[in-house]
Amino acid sequence: MALWGNIVVYLASKYKASDPDLTIQFALIAFPIVYATGSVAMQLGEWMMLNVTPRMHLLCGLMICNYATYMAQFCLNFDSFLFMYGVVFGIGFGIVYFLPILCAWSYFSNRPMTAGSILCWFSITAIYNSRVCS
Repeated sequence: MALWGNIVVYLASKYKASDPDLTIQFALIAFPIVYATGSVAMQLGEWMMLNVTPRMHLLCGLMICNYATYMAQFCLNFDSFLFMYGVVFGIGFGIVYFLPILCAWSYFSNRPMTAGSILCWFSITAIYNSRVCS
C-alpha cells in the first residue's frame, strides 16, 4: 500500500491493452478501495482480537494479504485486479491493522503514546519505502 503512488503508472500501462480507456487517474481508485474494505474488515479484526490468539490472528490476515498480492499478478484485466488487490487485500489489511497496537498496549502503560508511535511509524515506513523504491 505504501508504494501505490509509485507503481500505479506501471499497472495502468500493464492493463492498457485489455482496457484501452484506463487512465492513471482511474487506476488510483484501488488505494481508497483498500482502505474502505479494510475499515469494514477491522470489525472482523476486532472480533479476532477477543477470540483468537495474536499468532493465529496475524497468520490469518497475512495469508489473505499474501494470497491477494500473489493472485493479483495473474489478473488479465483491471477489474479483476481491483477485486483482488482492492477488496481481498483490503480484508487482510483490515484484519491485522490494529493488532500491533493491541500487542503493544499489553506491554506499555501509556496507551495514547503507544498507539500514536505505532501509527507514526506506519507513515514513516510508507515515506521511506516511497523514497527508496522510486
